[in-house]
Amino acid sequence: MESCPNPQPVLVQGQDSGFVSCGNGITHRAQVNTCPSTLPRAVACDVAIEGVTNECTSDSQCTASPNGFCSPNGGGQVPGCFCQYGCVADSDCGEGQVCECGDPVGRCVQSNCKDDAACGAGNLCATYQTCFGHGYACQTPTDACLADAACTEGFCGLSANNTRECQSRISCPVIGRPFLIAGAERMATLGTRNGWQSANLAPDCTLLDPQARTSLAEAWAKNGLMEHASIAAFARFSLQLLALGAPASLLEETHAAMADETRHAQHCFALASSFAGTRLGPERLAVDRALEDITPKQVLITTILEGCIGETIAAVEAEEALQFATDEAVRVALQQIAFDEQKHAALAWRTVRFLLGEHPELRAVARRVFDEACSFTQKMPPEAQNEEQAEGLIELRFGIVGAARRAEIRAQVLTRVVAPCARALLLSEPATEHLSE
Repeated sequence: MESCPNPQPVLVQGQDSGFVSCGNGITHRAQVNTCPSTLPRAVACDVAIEGVTNECTSDSQCTASPNGFCSPNGGGQVPGCFCQYGCVADSDCGEGQVCECGDPVGRCVQSNCKDDAACGAGNLCATYQTCFGHGYACQTPTDACLADAACTEGFCGLSANNTRECQSRISCPVIGRPFLIAGAERMATLGTRNGWQSANLAPDCTLLDPQARTSLAEAWAKNGLMEHASIAAFARFSLQLLALGAPASLLEETHAAMADETRHAQHCFALASSFAGTRLGPERLAVDRALEDITPKQVLITTILEGCIGETIAAVEAEEALQFATDEAVRVALQQIAFDEQKHAALAWRTVRFLLGEHPELRAVARRVFDEACSFTQKMPPEAQNEEQAEGLIELRFGIVGAARRAEIRAQVLTRVVAPCARALLLSEPATEHLSE
């Protein structure tokens, strides 16, 4: 099978970027080239929105790295002009990333390969999709798809064992707080590792066939990688709070949350290891560039999206999984996760209250973020609506809720929990107390 029909070199500002666009929707990296840059531009962004103060108008105001530029929306959820930081070479990026050329400068994206040559004969260093964008990885003979066109619903993503398979976007995990850098999710890759499994936490696998065990191992390993990334998210959060002069109570809760997420990851990897029959755990996590933006506005936006919304939904999803789970080891893990995620969501709401008390001018920003998130609805395709019936009861018994029910939970939480809480928060008087209660 030809994996790249009708190849066309990707030209950026008239130069060969080293990337090749294929007729089937994928892009691959044929060779490593230095990316062109048009920075700095005198006037890069002049968006004027009532109640929103732009962070920048020209590239020269973005000084955290030589490749800083001013961008409308900053690649995020809120209108306005914000600083973004790009690259011209792989050396500008962190471990496990490559520089993807673009305008006005390249950007760092996740990749497990530098170019096609690194992938062996017949395989490309090609794109795969993620819940938050895309990355690059070597093609393998066991890939179930090449591009999104091969998937009836959803996208062609990367599984826990680094092979491509069709994934549903509505099933993108939110367990734990995602570790987002420049709008992209950062996670470690899965490996055979000791030291990341809770002791004496093993599900009963005696009646499971190999296919069911593999499916459950992948699901719980994915949850483990998310929980592992949450450790980094809370570690960064503690530094952000210190930089913004937050009260000690928020720091104490944040440090406790980091310990909670470590325990969650150990539980998830213990379950995944039992299903897989081998010890699974995370490889190294790239944390470079995690602290490029510690402005009150960016911390507010991140806390709302990752905490008030993401962890509120995660707490309810964990409760739903617990309701149907029958395996005792799985129930032990889910009970701990559900209880802790409720605490983490409450911490996020208290942090937003503190930030708005310190920076009341950001209330309009908070309102826009909540409004956009709570107005989002996603039509469920018939295939997804029937997913639980197709899956049977095995996944539910072992703590994995189907995609259709997960999407329903998210819609209900946004409408019945997040939206009312956001309205109450934004209508309340600014709070400047030290939040000791």
